[in-house]
Amino acid sequence: MKKKHMMTILYKQYLQLWLVTGLLICSFSVLAAAELEEAGKIIAFGDSLTEGCDVYRGDCGWERSGDLGYDVELESLLQKSFRNYLVQNFGVGGETAYEGMGRVDSVIDEFCNEGAEYILILQGTNDLFHGAREEDVQYYLSVIVDKSKGHGLAPLLATIPPDPDHKYKNIPFMNEYIRALASEENIPLVELYNEMYPAWSSYTPGCYGDNLHPNAAGFKVMGEIWFKSLADLIRPSPPPLNWMQLLLNQP
Repeated sequence: MKKKHMMTILYKQYLQLWLVTGLLICSFSVLAAAELEEAGKIIAFGDSLTEGCDVYRGDCGWERSGDLGYDVELESLLQKSFRNYLVQNFGVGGETAYEGMGRVDSVIDEFCNEGAEYILILQGTNDLFHGAREEDVQYYLSVIVDKSKGHGLAPLLATIPPDPDHKYKNIPFMNEYIRALASEENIPLVELYNEMYPAWSSYTPGCYGDNLHPNAAGFKVMGEIWFKSLADLIRPSPPPLNWMQLLLNQP
């Protein structure tokens, strides 16, 4: 009789533990889902260096099935470091900074960009291709920056990567204007040129078979460089507890 009574007590305790564990797992799943829904948003804005290759129109900018875009690596690094942010790609191949300053408002106003916190700006190489003056490109970029600030976004401005196929572009000179603009606007400068130039030949031929657009390795490095700048701005969330840790933390 005592043995049967003891078994009944053990069974009830097991049942209680099972119920508590189940509730904790369900609660954790709900919290995880809520956290996913509340992911921050980052707008990637620019020309084909931002758009990347093999893209298709998604619900919010471009999407891709491969890794030929810096947004893929950047979003992966953010998520792995417990920075719950989505990178939404709004690059347009062939676009100049002049055209970009007319497009940026409509991009920010996209319904899916509501609540976005950061905008990553990489433009200017196509302006140089068409013979624009460096000081004019700097002005166009300043308008993009100011419009982004006016919408409540924090802009990050990148220097232009090399383009060995069009040597008449004075990219180093243009980048001096970009560095000056970042300093004047007091915004983060992302040094794509200085960090990628020494090994640029290993990042090309790129996805269009030229020496301007990166290959998969080049886009990966671009994502890493953007991440370094964003990591200084975005505080990581504490890693989520698993169900056993949650159980042990119960009073």
